[in-house]
Amino acid sequence: MTEVAGYGPPVWAAYEDVAGLLRQWALAHPERLRLWQAGTSREGRAIWAAAITDRSVPDDDKQHALLSGLHSGVERSGTHAILAIME
Repeated sequence: MTEVAGYGPPVWAAYEDVAGLLRQWALAHPERLRLWQAGTSREGRAIWAAAITDRSVPDDDKQHALLSGLHSGVERSGTHAILAIME
């Protein structure tokens, strides 16, 4: 892990760790989790999107929620909150 200037050593998981965890969950739970690349960041990293659902229930009968995180590179708490909800 590299130190972020003015912030000290990072305490949050690296991008690669988060992306790996999402891919691991998608492979382990294909019946519930769909993962796709929604775009690419300015740094060339994948911007991930995921849908968690019971595919046996028609979409019209479901409630929907959008969770969004990691809007700033050094503010990772939103990402970790979303991972905790997904888990």
